[in-house]
Amino acid sequence: MTRFAPDSESPFLATVDVDPRAQWLREDLMEREDRETIRRLDEIPAVGRSSPEADNYSDGQRSNADRVMQKHIDIDWAKAMYDSLRYMDLANNRFVRTERFLDIGCNPGGYSTYILRACPSSSGMGITLPVEDSGHGCVIPSALRPRIDIREIDLTLIDLGPNLPTLDVSRITRRHALALHLVPLPFRRHEFDLVVCDAHRSRLHPDNDISTRNRNRLLISQVLLALRAVNGGGTIFLGLSCTEPALSARILIAFTRIAESTRSLTPRLLHASRGSFYLLARDIRVGTPAYRRFVAGLEGLWHNMAFSGARGLGRDVTWAEQNLITAWDEVMAPVGVDHISRLGRPMWEVQHGALLKPLTELRLNSSYNKRPACSSIYIDICLFGIILSACTICLCAASPSYGSLFKLC
Repeated sequence: MTRFAPDSESPFLATVDVDPRAQWLREDLMEREDRETIRRLDEIPAVGRSSPEADNYSDGQRSNADRVMQKHIDIDWAKAMYDSLRYMDLANNRFVRTERFLDIGCNPGGYSTYILRACPSSSGMGITLPVEDSGHGCVIPSALRPRIDIREIDLTLIDLGPNLPTLDVSRITRRHALALHLVPLPFRRHEFDLVVCDAHRSRLHPDNDISTRNRNRLLISQVLLALRAVNGGGTIFLGLSCTEPALSARILIAFTRIAESTRSLTPRLLHASRGSFYLLARDIRVGTPAYRRFVAGLEGLWHNMAFSGARGLGRDVTWAEQNLITAWDEVMAPVGVDHISRLGRPMWEVQHGALLKPLTELRLNSSYNKRPACSSIYIDICLFGIILSACTICLCAASPSYGSLFKLC
């Protein structure tokens, strides 16, 4: 079987995997009997990348997402999040059931607002990036605010490996030292029966030029934080971008080992074209050997991303280190590929439709703008005639004398 070259372009908007073995999973998915959706999806982005109009469309979407300091943007974003979770909840037998929940990446608060309203006796905690670090403001309604404790913390700076050695920051320059200053866990372990993980890397974060590994570190941190937070039998609702990147695939397989059930939910109202989806992992088996291995592996990766490297300021994880979560052979085993296909298929279908939409609109607009002037005049005359006829009919119905005059004519 021919493997993809390591520099081949991927249609999926996610972290780029350098190791060529990362392409093996995608190729196996493309060879399956149920491959039609992913094959059709594979053809679309190549067309989109060749279109300046499509690039401008995507740039506009990213620009809107970056304008986080404007309150009306936070309000609009929170409403979209509220509607998205409501849609997913109602379409999936109302899985939002909780007495005590944790919302990681809480602000502007759309998800927490829905949970608090759907579960009137619930209370929660929200962890969110501080506004001064380019985080969103909180727009949770004031009537609900007493039931949720909002903590403004950069979750990548929570000490998720308290028993592991840390770096002496006294010899580090101030800016880098602040990026390494860790805070303790803000809750008791296994305190929550529902954990929502939807933190996203901000393109405007002031430490982005210090750490280029923030995307993976954010993912590792929130998964580890969720496993620390969830109680036995609880639910984790984890936002991911695509199933095919190696790190995401390893995490998905690890969850199938510690949860009674796993399924994917696709937010049709938010980020559909990006291939985003949510893993709904229910009845988490806390304290099992598989759970302990998962947590220990994530701790090791988190520690390396925080404190390893030539200067002790952290680095990205290697391919071999990712095996601490799930060995790649387990991902590529038939049962592993089955899990990835099962979890990815709903997302691929939604992404395919969402990617087609702007391209179709661009083609229609282009065709309209390029039509001949005589065609435009003809269409305008026809529209005027239709409107005039409609007005005449209405006048006839309203005035008998006008109707008689019309008959004489």
